[in-house]
Amino acid sequence: MAIVEVHPERIDGPWAEGFVLDRHVVSSRPIGYLGEHMQFETTRSPLGELVYQLKYRNGRLNDIIETAVAFITKRWSGLVDCVVPPPPSLHRTKQPAVLIAEGVATSLGVPSLASAAIKTTATPQMKNVPLHERAPLLSAAIQAGTDVFVAGSRQISRLPAEVKTRLDTMVEKGFQILVGDANGADKAVQRYLADKSYPNVLVHCMKDHCRNNVGGWPTRQLVAPHGARGFEYYSIKDRAMAEAAEYGLMLWDGKSKGTVNNVVNLSRDHKPVVVYVAPTKQFRTVKTFDDLRDLLAQGDSDSVVRNAPPGNCAGWQDQLVYCCPLLETTRSRPHDQSPGPHVAESARQERRQLWRPRETHRIPRDARSLGAKPTEGAPRRSPRRQGRLRFNLRMIQRRAAWRRPHARAE
Repeated sequence: MAIVEVHPERIDGPWAEGFVLDRHVVSSRPIGYLGEHMQFETTRSPLGELVYQLKYRNGRLNDIIETAVAFITKRWSGLVDCVVPPPPSLHRTKQPAVLIAEGVATSLGVPSLASAAIKTTATPQMKNVPLHERAPLLSAAIQAGTDVFVAGSRQISRLPAEVKTRLDTMVEKGFQILVGDANGADKAVQRYLADKSYPNVLVHCMKDHCRNNVGGWPTRQLVAPHGARGFEYYSIKDRAMAEAAEYGLMLWDGKSKGTVNNVVNLSRDHKPVVVYVAPTKQFRTVKTFDDLRDLLAQGDSDSVVRNAPPGNCAGWQDQLVYCCPLLETTRSRPHDQSPGPHVAESARQERRQLWRPRETHRIPRDARSLGAKPTEGAPRRSPRRQGRLRFNLRMIQRRAAWRRPHARAE
């Protein structure tokens, strides 16, 4: 990577301080017609050439990011809270401005908020608009954005009419919809939005493996820690969407632990969630953990708790023990208190017992203990396990018998 030479220029606007790093084109002169189109000999600045190659020739991205980061850290070191890319005028699978913003944000260690500013109406490409018309056009088209996390159970493959009505409202208001790439509800939502040609969608998936992107929308690819598998692996993108969104719309089949985990993540950050409960065909609004407890009563909460993987869902055990009526055998505090670090030690011990695997009595493997029996009240070993112990004993006896003659001979 290399930092290219730039010539920053200050620009005025509704901000405290603004700069452009360089001009895109230094000079451009006509050289004649090719068919009906005039051809130009264009000279670009070093940074302008990098942007042109990235946009039209799939060029390098790292040099642009390094150049921008060098300018930002020199002038505003430690003052940047986030990076917001400008809303694009033309829909592309990969948006250059979004890619640059994400790279700069990663280098600075801050989030990239692509939905902080959105276009409520389509605009032509700014290079085709006269300079004096650009500001009024963009001012009328751009507004602060709202992110909505839409997800649901894999068993729901068709959207009910009530859910489609909710999605239509989001489309009318221009909300950015954050959706995953799984089969089931995620894919059904993608199909519905693709049929409407709705561009303001951001698909979240794991790095180098996007299972579904029906509309060819921009993607945000998450990287899983080493060793993550199964539910833990795919829940990473769900947590990222819950952190980025301001609201949630969930489609729950009454059993899916992943959907409940999304509701928990949103509720923990005090973000309202509307949940469509498929078995009852009703909407439930979840704002507090009391609401979540009532929601679980509408579905098969026993199945959710029984299949909940310990350690994979952030805060799952701490919160679900107070949300699910099946686990409320003993409580150290009333319903109206939210779970937190002040949970009584007795409740913590109860949760540990719920998730602790069944303990078995261990029998030593040497020959002298073959006749040993488990302590009273402890579960016995399975016949298969006992068979392995007997096999190990026979091997020990054979080795001992083989060694005795050799020892005597010596």
